[in-house]
Order: sequence, then structure tokens, then C-alpha cells
Amino acid sequence: MAFLQTVFWFIVTLAILIPIHEYGHYRVARACGVKVLRFSIGFGNVLWRRRFGADGTEFALSMIPLGGYVKMLDEREQPVAPADLPRTFNRRPLYQRALIVAAGPAANLALAVVLFAFVQWYGQDMPTPVVGTPAAGSVMADAGLQRGDRIVATAQGAEGSNDDFRTVRSWDDVMRALEGAVVEHEPLRLRVTRDGGASTRTLTAAIDQIDPFSAPKPGAKSLGLGLVAQIGTIVPDGAAASSGLKLGDVILRIDGKPVDDAYAVRAAIEASGSGGTPKAMNWEVERAGQVLAIPVTARMDTSGDTPVARAGIGFQHEVVRAAPLEAIGLGAVQTWRQAGARLHIFAMMLTGQVSTKVIGGPGAIAVAANAAAHQGFTWFVSFLARVSLGLGVLNLLPIPMLDGGMLLYYLFEGATGRPVSELWQIWLQRGGALILLLLMTLALSNDAVRLLGLQ
Repeated sequence: MAFLQTVFWFIVTLAILIPIHEYGHYRVARACGVKVLRFSIGFGNVLWRRRFGADGTEFALSMIPLGGYVKMLDEREQPVAPADLPRTFNRRPLYQRALIVAAGPAANLALAVVLFAFVQWYGQDMPTPVVGTPAAGSVMADAGLQRGDRIVATAQGAEGSNDDFRTVRSWDDVMRALEGAVVEHEPLRLRVTRDGGASTRTLTAAIDQIDPFSAPKPGAKSLGLGLVAQIGTIVPDGAAASSGLKLGDVILRIDGKPVDDAYAVRAAIEASGSGGTPKAMNWEVERAGQVLAIPVTARMDTSGDTPVARAGIGFQHEVVRAAPLEAIGLGAVQTWRQAGARLHIFAMMLTGQVSTKVIGGPGAIAVAANAAAHQGFTWFVSFLARVSLGLGVLNLLPIPMLDGGMLLYYLFEGATGRPVSELWQIWLQRGGALILLLLMTLALSNDAVRLLGLQ
């Protein structure tokens, strides 16, 4: 059942994102007066086809669903009747050909903006940006972060003005700021409130000391950033409710071991059920200034592929929303920053600074789609936005056989006044095909390694 759900959400993802990309090409081609012969979702043998419109454009579903194409009338590919010559793609002005090619990736990027903006406006239940206890010697501990600090703003770089700070509304905002600092290899300034908002201070975390793309080395700094282990939700009739835990309880220790953050709590709960039958745990929690000892026995959750011990608790969270105009701005900014981060990571892979293990293929997308769908509606919409953004950025890379490669040809034509020769195009296409084949092989091998649990 879990496998079928994964396949289903993978198909839903492709069914949304691929048509959007191809429709961008199709719509702009039509607007420029180019005759479209076929609009296909998928490659290979056609499984279904229908003709629509005055031009009799064929809309088709093909066997291999990992992409699609829009076939336009072109003298270079087939004989064209004299009456249709003005409607061929190859006779359109250079700027129109460039617009048609760029329209596919642009459609994906525009969709990412819309989806990110929708999530911002609709609202998403997010963990509150209140931190747990940083591990001793970690980057965050060195910066002076303390348990209970609420991060209210972040700024990249060790120095700058107050205008550089961006407001933090949720834990997701903290993670995005952290991602930017990691990619740019810069420190991150944190503005935090302490003692319930009674005081505000600015801390500088040396994020540039961390290399998240390689295995930790002995003595290397850890991040030391996690959510405070304060209970925000309790499942009715669950293990926590039966044990007498209350909303607002801060978990200090489990079986005598200090708990730094919410992640440590989850790990301890899951470890208690590693033998198949959950063992009783002794939790020490802080409630209204008092420390209480409460025995807790988790229960096995068998709804997934592997039974996991659960205590029936969630941590502090709140719904974050934005006004419509603000949401559009936030969606555009989020798309721009994430696109830049992806391009930066790709450049770091080319220079060997980032492992190619970060590349994921269809399997990784399918697993992530299923996980996002089970987290909730807005999580799946956010996932679609991220994948759409990724498709847009990928297709703009200057690799022959991708849209970015075609745009590179047009850039050469615009600069020199002549198109790339057919011989050069043939060799460049072969080189582009080889690059894409290598990338797909790498992505599929990484998927296989993850599936088999070899990393």
C-alpha cells in the first residue's frame, strides 16, 4: 500500500509540473504565430492522442512520462507547404524563438512563485522558532544561544546594518536563512528575544565553520540548533495523555539523560521501541517552575512500512499567514533565493566542493512527494513549488538538449549575426546528450543507494 501511495503522489507531481512547463512553450509559440503540430506529455510511443483547434494540434500522452515536448512546424525537420512558411519556428525573429524556448522554464518558475505565495497566504502550521539547548562546543553554543531563545530575525554575514535583517516568523524561515549562510559559506547573525521577550540581543553564529556536504571530521564543529522540547500538542488517548503530560511541559531529561531539543526526544522515543515492544521511560519535565518525574511508555505505530514507537506528542507550533500582496512578495523572494542557492550548489558540485550524492532522481522525488502529501495539503503545495523551481533552474542550465542550451545558441547568434553551424549543433547535441545521460545515471544510482539503505 505504501508503495502504491508513493507511485500515486509521484504521478500527481508529474501530472501537474510537466504540463505547466510544456504549456509555457505552447502558449508563447501560439502567441508568436508558430504552428504547433504536437503537444506531448511524455516521450516515446504515443498511448493516447486527440486533435484540437483550427491547426489540428495533436495532444498526446506518451509511454515515458518523465518529461514532454512541443513539436512546432520547422523547415529543418520536414517539408513545409508554401502557405505555412510564415508560421514555421525557424523563420521567426530571434527574440521570438528565444521567448518560446525560455517560456517553459519561466512557466515553472512562475508556478513556484504562485505556489509559495499561496502557502504564505493560506497559512501553514509551522514549528515556532524557539530553540532548545545547543550542544556544548557547537557553533550555536559558541554564539551564546540559550534554551528558550526565540529567533526573531536573521542576517547573513558577520557585519552589516540593521536593514540586512529579515523577520523570522517560523522555524522554516530560520532553516532558509541557515541554508543561505551554508551555501554562501558565511556567518549568520541572529536576533533573539530572551526571558519571554524581556530582552533582545544579537548573536553571530560561525556557520562558515560547518561543511554539511561531507562526512564530519574528528573535532569538527556541529551546528547545535534544534527546537525546544516543549510540548505543543497531545494526541487524545495517546501514551502522553495517559501518562499525565500537559501542554507546555518542557522535557528536560529522559532516563536521566539530558534532552537538548525536540529531535533528541523523538530519537529517545523511537529507541524505546527498537525491540518491538516499547520500554517504559522516566521523563523529567519542567511545569510551572517545578521539575516533575513522569513515567511514559510509548505505543507502536504500525501505519507505515516499519513499526515505530510514538508517544502521541507534538512540539510548539503556530499557523503563519501573510496578507495577499505580502504573500506574493514573499513567494517571489523565496523563489529567487532558492533558485540562486540551487545554482550555487550546482557550481560547487562542478568544482568538487559538494558531493554529487545530493543529486536525486525520480525515486527521490517520489519518496519526497509521498512524505509531503502525508504531512498535509500546504506541505505538498510547498513541495510542488520546490520541484517546479528545480525543473525551471535545471532547464535553464547551458547544456545542449536543454532549453538553456538553445538559449546559448541564440545568444551566439545575437552576438555574431549568424546561427551556430549545423555541424557544431550536431556535436554539441551529442555532448549534451552524454551529459544528461551521465546525470540521469548518477541520479538513479543515488536513488538506488538510498532505497537500499547503503548511505
